[in-house]
Amino acid sequence: RCLVGSEMCIRDRQREGSGRPLVTMPGQILGTIRYMSPEQARGDPEAVDTRTDVYSLGVILYEALTRAAPYPTNLELASALRNIQEMDPSRPSRLCREVNSELDAIVLKAMHKDPDRRYASAAELGEDLKAWLEGRPVSAKSDSSLYVLRKLASRHRFETSVVVALIAAIVSIAGISLEFYRRERTASRDLEQANRIIGEKYTQLQNEQQETAAGAQRAIGTYVLGWFLLEYHAGRSDHARAIMDQTAKMSPACAAAMAFLMDESYSVERLRSELPADSADLLEFMIGEKALKAHRLSEARQAFSRCSELPGGEWLKSAARARLRELGPLPKASAARGPY
Repeated sequence: RCLVGSEMCIRDRQREGSGRPLVTMPGQILGTIRYMSPEQARGDPEAVDTRTDVYSLGVILYEALTRAAPYPTNLELASALRNIQEMDPSRPSRLCREVNSELDAIVLKAMHKDPDRRYASAAELGEDLKAWLEGRPVSAKSDSSLYVLRKLASRHRFETSVVVALIAAIVSIAGISLEFYRRERTASRDLEQANRIIGEKYTQLQNEQQETAAGAQRAIGTYVLGWFLLEYHAGRSDHARAIMDQTAKMSPACAAAMAFLMDESYSVERLRSELPADSADLLEFMIGEKALKAHRLSEARQAFSRCSELPGGEWLKSAARARLRELGPLPKASAARGPY
């Protein structure tokens, strides 16, 4: 297969049955329409050059490979010329399975609508065909996707503007949605932080309330205990027992201390087991009170002395010191002995 390029010559022919020559006027179309290039179809004589012949050779090669025309031209003249200028031919490989992609590229480059993208001469086309026959790389390349898109956009300007506007709207909506999502995430994080702060403050307030309630309960317990001791030492056992019964619900520790004084069988060990671990001062004070009631003054002094030195409530320490002042100093002979 060898294709040799040559300049196309257009000769006047006589009409069948007439002896008059066919005379052409400026701008008049002359030649076979199916092999005309787009620049010829536009009626642009200044654009006609060697690349116009290359286009015609490309159409001939297309028909030889596919046995079909690249686009319909057996129509009315205006439609045929419009097809040549605007319609892109199908790839030869779609019509003939034996045609590969390289031969596709050669044919379509020769038939390119843009003369600048065709072969510069028929000889250049022949060289690419020879390279293809010998299995060497060809210079023809398919149009890039960007070129095809740009070409479609210029041909369908209205549809392109609609698509561009639609894409812009989608991008804008996506941007707005992204901004809303970002704001929602920020608001969610702020809400979580606010809930955490509120939770911490609520826990702190609960702890403070519990500490305040515990302090108030201890204060009330000491006042009730003082009232109880007045009744107890005055010998008004019924009043003292009534106070003890009322205290049992409010302060079990104070109620146990009162029961220790009211019940002779109530042992120190039992009282120690019923009092909280941090109530050693209360234990010593009640031991002193019971010893004082029984007139065991030395034992009472020792217990009040230990109570005044232990950590605990100020009321018990003050009361123990007051008892020690009432009893006077501890005799030296009994200072070394304990209550047990």
